[in-house]
Amino acid sequence: MKLNRKLVLILALLMSVAMITTGTLAYLTDRDSDVNVFTVGNVDITLDEDFVQGSELVPGVDIDKVPTITNTGKNDAYVWMTVAVPANLEDDDASKNIVHWNWMAGTDKAYMNSKTQTDIDKYIENGWLPEGTTIEQIRAGQNWTVDGENVIGTETIDGVDYNIYLMKYNDVLQPGETTLASMCKVYLDPHVDIDPEGNLAWVENGVATDLGYNINNMGNPKIYVSAYGMQVDGFDSVDEAYEAYGEQWGDNGGINYGTTKEVSSSEDFKAAVTENKEHIVIDLTEDVTYDVTAWNDLAMGGNKTDTITINGNGHTITFNNKNSDWNNITTGESGAKLNIINAHLTSSGYNDGPWNRHDLNFACDVSLVDVTTDKAIALKAGATLKNVTITDANTSDTYAIWIQPKGQTVSLEDVTIDMLDCSDGRGIKIDEQYLSEEETGKVTLNVTDTVFKTEEKSAILVKCSKGADITLENVDITEAAADTTNPVWVDEATSAYADLVTVTGGTKIVEP
Repeated sequence: MKLNRKLVLILALLMSVAMITTGTLAYLTDRDSDVNVFTVGNVDITLDEDFVQGSELVPGVDIDKVPTITNTGKNDAYVWMTVAVPANLEDDDASKNIVHWNWMAGTDKAYMNSKTQTDIDKYIENGWLPEGTTIEQIRAGQNWTVDGENVIGTETIDGVDYNIYLMKYNDVLQPGETTLASMCKVYLDPHVDIDPEGNLAWVENGVATDLGYNINNMGNPKIYVSAYGMQVDGFDSVDEAYEAYGEQWGDNGGINYGTTKEVSSSEDFKAAVTENKEHIVIDLTEDVTYDVTAWNDLAMGGNKTDTITINGNGHTITFNNKNSDWNNITTGESGAKLNIINAHLTSSGYNDGPWNRHDLNFACDVSLVDVTTDKAIALKAGATLKNVTITDANTSDTYAIWIQPKGQTVSLEDVTIDMLDCSDGRGIKIDEQYLSEEETGKVTLNVTDTVFKTEEKSAILVKCSKGADITLENVDITEAAADTTNPVWVDEATSAYADLVTVTGGTKIVEP
């Protein structure tokens, strides 16, 4: 087997939040009104991950994957997680696993009871535990236990066999509280390589052994993380709650990750992306067009949808704007997160207006990874952009990214903003225009390894009475025509609130 050591394996590690129990009594009654010995009550949880979809795994280099559960309901809850890992990425000898993932320090209570605060501080320093964690928390049970059987079963998803792991949180999770993270790092074993045909191999002492996994045939491997919650009342431990959940739902974990659907036409794309199921996963085999309009008229997903993931495979998604003003790319009432990977985004229809009539207007949480777009972007919710290039040849006063400040976090990494072909092309603007006082919130903007090429204004302009918290790292503004010294301007119209704009890693001035 001829190997190319310069190639890296790109793993679309898909975060999938399966069976998050928002549980109401009516919901359970609808499912089985005769055997509801236990009720979920008003339990509502969310799963969050410090992770970017489509992250590249390079042999021996760690990627953060830090899942936590927050109790957003009104009742105390017992919570647990399942993690699904492709079975043929693992070996009976864990040291020979293709992909390694580290349990968060503290998953083994007995082991952690032998530790001291000095040990905990070292874990915090290494990024394995949250800031402020104490040994008393760990000894009190505020940690995770990996099920004694380790692999609790297997599941076939899209033709790939997955090993399912179970982690239970040892403490009661009270309303408003967040668990410690259950895992922390994912990395590709240094022995792993890939040949030009997409076959993975284990290389040791110059000998390559085929691992039986071809990313061209089986797709980039995915790791699924799912969160579950159940009321505390009636149960003495998370183990009892977990068993009762299995009795009610019949699957002892509710593993339900959805299946990937290949799409080759706009008609099929519309049908697939508007299904009312928890997790929509689409692989494009051709370019597609999807109509969008104002508000939520043509929302993706349904009222049960948690995530929508579109792997473009290098194809173009054209959002056709039907309305003469705003046109929202949205997931509607479900609030599902939209993940777009490896695609070119553009728009058609109404898209030639002034700077604040943006061509790609995301009104839902969105993650864009390995994406190019020739149209400006507006963000009305949280967003993560990684390895994204934005250009726009509009005729006047266009910002590459316009953020409506609603208290969300927007993160950019390895992004190129090139507005030199646009007349008076600009960079990023955080602007409260069109928002009421009650709707407006302070944005957190993180910008890393990003290049700005503009014809007007600063790289980032803030016009918001609530201010903004901006962190910059390795940001290139040498081609930001109006100011190559100060990456952030505070709009003169909101100069009275300049003190509310904080900038770490750069300087700010009031717009001259």
